[in-house]
Amino acid sequence: MLNKLTIIYYFIIITCLTGCSSTKVQVYLRDDVKSDKSNIVAFPALLLNNNGSISPENTEYSNLLIDGIFSKKWSESIKEGTVYPVPKKVLDGIPNAYKALDTVITNFDSVSAIEQTTGLTNLFDTITKQIGDGAFAFALFFENEDQYKSSNQLNFNMGLFDTKKMTWKWITKAKYEGPPIPYEMATQDTVDKSFEELYNQNILEEE
Repeated sequence: MLNKLTIIYYFIIITCLTGCSSTKVQVYLRDDVKSDKSNIVAFPALLLNNNGSISPENTEYSNLLIDGIFSKKWSESIKEGTVYPVPKKVLDGIPNAYKALDTVITNFDSVSAIEQTTGLTNLFDTITKQIGDGAFAFALFFENEDQYKSSNQLNFNMGLFDTKKMTWKWITKAKYEGPPIPYEMATQDTVDKSFEELYNQNILEEE
């Protein structure tokens, strides 16, 4: 059972998250990309290097709390269609999956369509067969727990990728700089704030 000091500590943390969190979110929308898919394929949280490429540490990195919240948020944000969560074990088992995803994610800021490659085609086909068909939704963190603790900041990108048009529909960029809170709470705050900004700009609709 939690003692009184622990309960008070978490009460202060939660209060601070709602009142004094300094997470800032920017949204970049491609109005010219009209996605024809209502289904969402929600990938597990991924870790990036500082240059925006996929980190080799993804073989060890896991954030099950965010994976659950991410899928739940998406389920609350689409009126029609289905959300297909991609379990990390499934992603880890797809040959060259991270290499193919690196092609997509390193073009996060690109306004041009990404060239289709054999690796991407194989990944899309495998995901469709094993999980489902839909636009790819990503939750991307630049800091793992140790890096967050040493810097006391957390950078987070989120994006929706249209697999037919091979381009990003929208992306968000968030940065948490606030009270020193547990990594799990900081990651949740950046995800929550990112969805809130998408709701505020009427890019997504909250149920």
